[in-house]
Amino acid sequence: MIAGELESGKPIDQVYVDSLCVALIAGLACSTRNGSASYAALPPWKLRRVLDFVEDNLSEVITIEDQASVAGMSRSWFCRAFKASTGVSPHQWILVARIERAKLHLLRREQTLAEIALTVGFADQAHFTRAFHRMVGESPGAWQRARER
Repeated sequence: MIAGELESGKPIDQVYVDSLCVALIAGLACSTRNGSASYAALPPWKLRRVLDFVEDNLSEVITIEDQASVAGMSRSWFCRAFKASTGVSPHQWILVARIERAKLHLLRREQTLAEIALTVGFADQAHFTRAFHRMVGESPGAWQRARER
């Protein structure tokens, strides 16, 4: 659905695209649950609350304490329950969400790489480029050029 919206050539409603991304990430989380985890997973409503908090605050510093507070849990218990729910650590989840949001900005071509980096919550363009390359396998600029119309 996201690809269809991006390829349609029509103006894209950011809220709609963000909600599709959240649905995609939540769907992936549900499909990658680790059934052998020794810690109980977060209840779906707590997981949704944390994921919404993360999406709403991507441009800010998001601490484990903030997320644990949203879930109403201690820091250590939250980390274990989050990983049991999603298969990844809270930090890794945030990185993936930031990279996915950055990809949307890159496709729009309205901001520089430095502006995108700050918009999605990276410390600077170098941090963004390193994280993007590590996760995607190419630099943000190369990724963007490969998708030129």
